[in-house]
Amino acid sequence: MVKEVREKQVPLKMHLIYTRPTESKYRDTITLYAEVMKQAVKHL
Repeated sequence: MVKEVREKQVPLKMHLIYTRPTESKYRDTITLYAEVMKQAVKHL
């Protein structure tokens, strides 16, 4: 994703839609976001 966006020279934006049970949604969303950013930062 990051590579494609950078090649097109458009603003870097990402929107994640993640649905899980309410009890763990916040924690799981933070974990997911951290993992995505860990992988994306390699391409920045």
